[in-house]
Amino acid sequence: MRFLAAAIVIVLGMGSAGCGGSRERLIPYRAGLLLEFGPPIRRNVPSIPSGASFCRAPDVRLKAAGFDVFPFHQSAYYFEVINRGQSVCVLRGHPVVRFRSEVPVRVSEATSSTDGYPDSGPAWGLRPGAVGSLVVYFQYGDYHGPLGARRVVVTVSLPDSGGGRRLNLPAYPPGATVSLSPFMPPALTEPPAMPWPLRARLEVPKTAWAGDPGLDFVVRLTNVSRRPFRFPYCPGAGARFGAEGTYEAINCHPIGTLAPGESVRLAQRTRVSPYFRPGRRVLEWFIEADDAGSRIEATAPIEILRG
Repeated sequence: MRFLAAAIVIVLGMGSAGCGGSRERLIPYRAGLLLEFGPPIRRNVPSIPSGASFCRAPDVRLKAAGFDVFPFHQSAYYFEVINRGQSVCVLRGHPVVRFRSEVPVRVSEATSSTDGYPDSGPAWGLRPGAVGSLVVYFQYGDYHGPLGARRVVVTVSLPDSGGGRRLNLPAYPPGATVSLSPFMPPALTEPPAMPWPLRARLEVPKTAWAGDPGLDFVVRLTNVSRRPFRFPYCPGAGARFGAEGTYEAINCHPIGTLAPGESVRLAQRTRVSPYFRPGRRVLEWFIEADDAGSRIEATAPIEILRG
């Protein structure tokens, strides 16, 4: 009788778990979603207090901060913009540039390389002690004539300020191009990435046909932490048999917020190579995202059939 009672308890417990699983939401599969590679970038335009004036030397100075050399006769020269004054000053647009050159020089505007700062170069406030940035790109074309470099002297300075920083650069006929980034504010301080507290488990069919272009399966994601979790963006997920498979953005927006211990079922789809021989294969599903802190993955065996 004790054995029978224990068996009844076990059966009832399994039934309850099964009913709970059936109530989990199923998020439909959607093809062609845009891949997102990180959370939305915050707008980075530091505020300007009333009465602030434009940045000028000597309170604000340019300081060389190194350079890089790239293929195809390209180089980049980096500058820091340092406010040594006692109040916020205003920077806007691009620096002033002057040339002394033995070859023609063309000038163009480059885009911002600071996340969140618009390419249009709106005005922003540089706080005392803060350090902004500026990049000068230099490129000269191929030259197949007699050897002999010419000199290009580029002087970069703040608007309405004397002095500046000088670059002595080599160039060849027919000339060179100088591209100037806008004055860019300091990069925003991002909070440290926290690992995504998710555990994955696959629900797959027992068999699949070789050459199936749309093998449907389900990923059960569970929040294993004690705090609510919400995807900060929809990452890409890989589904593959060995080297064969797919990589697509998951349909994460309908998931919303997962409470501690809550699970959701995510419909997924991949393809099966037509060259697979009959036999057992392992389907691997995974998410790799910088914010995830580690790889979230799950595997399941499937028997491959041939028609």
